[in-house]
Amino acid sequence: MTGSTKVSVAVLLAWLFLLVPRSAGAENMKQQFDEIAEAAQQKSGLDQIREINLSINTLLTTTHFFLKSPEANDWRSVDYILDSKYRDDCKDFVVLKEELLQRVGIKSERMPVMLRSTGELHVVLKIHYREREIILDNLRNVMVTMQDLSHAYELYNGIPLGQNSN
Repeated sequence: MTGSTKVSVAVLLAWLFLLVPRSAGAENMKQQFDEIAEAAQQKSGLDQIREINLSINTLLTTTHFFLKSPEANDWRSVDYILDSKYRDDCKDFVVLKEELLQRVGIKSERMPVMLRSTGELHVVLKIHYREREIILDNLRNVMVTMQDLSHAYELYNGIPLGQNSN
């Protein structure tokens, strides 16, 4: 190998190291997830829901920012998502938010998954809370109501959460 070839290989390896998907580490991700749960337990009502929504959006967008997973079209378990190296899609945000909301006492039947029926497919979590319908969406850091959404959403009838192939 010539000197320039060695340099080219070194540069290629450096770029691959930067571009190959990797996560913040499964243990660290699980610890952060548990810390979010503990912080949410210290709050109540809408503050609790807001904490979970914003914290999960932040956690996944700051730790999973490489290529989409080959399993991106599947519903994945909480552990699988937290162990993943890949960028998450909207279903992963829904799964993690649902898990934390259940930990703080919100029943799953009060949290239907909604599917955007126009444009690109997208799912969000709707929470029935004190006669309000609150939408938790990974594309927004603020909670909105169904009336605030510009697209039409319908009840999602796909694979129930917690029942996937992973």
